[in-house]
Amino acid sequence: MDKQGILKMALDFLGVKGQADPKLLGQLAQAFDQLDNLAPPRPISRRLVRTSGHETPTLALQYGALKLEGESIVAFLEEAPEICIVAATLGQAVDRQLKVLQQMDVQQAVVFDAVASAYLEGLLDQWNKAFQSSLSGQGYYLSPRFSPGYGDFPLSTQVGLLAALEGQKRLGIHLNSHYLMVPQKSVTAIIGIHSKPFQSGYQRCDACQIRHHCQHKGGKCVYS
Repeated sequence: MDKQGILKMALDFLGVKGQADPKLLGQLAQAFDQLDNLAPPRPISRRLVRTSGHETPTLALQYGALKLEGESIVAFLEEAPEICIVAATLGQAVDRQLKVLQQMDVQQAVVFDAVASAYLEGLLDQWNKAFQSSLSGQGYYLSPRFSPGYGDFPLSTQVGLLAALEGQKRLGIHLNSHYLMVPQKSVTAIIGIHSKPFQSGYQRCDACQIRHHCQHKGGKCVYS
């Protein structure tokens, strides 16, 4: 894991510009080490063939079909004959640690939360690189990740994604009544698999309601 990259991302999430305070840098490094010692599980994924054309993307699963609803996901997956679904989590131990810090030290809790979000992104970025490397010899390329909740891509899609991945059994991820994941630091995403480098005119930022004034546009999303 790229520690310096994770800490830089966490500073972005905290809105820190320019030279960071040495005390804050120490808190960030401490939080990273705590997360690293907790050894979160590896992301799980599944490669699927879509069974529809340019209309609503549909994934064929053993128990039936999973339709990916919403104009944003349709546009994002245009020209992608195959799709990979992925889930990752930092686990319940991170949630417990965050709750303890919220009771004892609110400032450190905010720092830990930012580093945890960055660590989860880093975990997925690491998985992304390995997956892309495995596809390179086959002539395939990946799109960026696109998660339920972006644009009009409904959060309820997570029910089907986690079922297809056996996310509760394999990673301990489950959903509450609002389709939010528990543990809190968890994510599901969809990636298009293309026969040429991804060049869609549609980016995930296009689905965001604050895209016109977001300082993070085109980078790591701090609002997802």
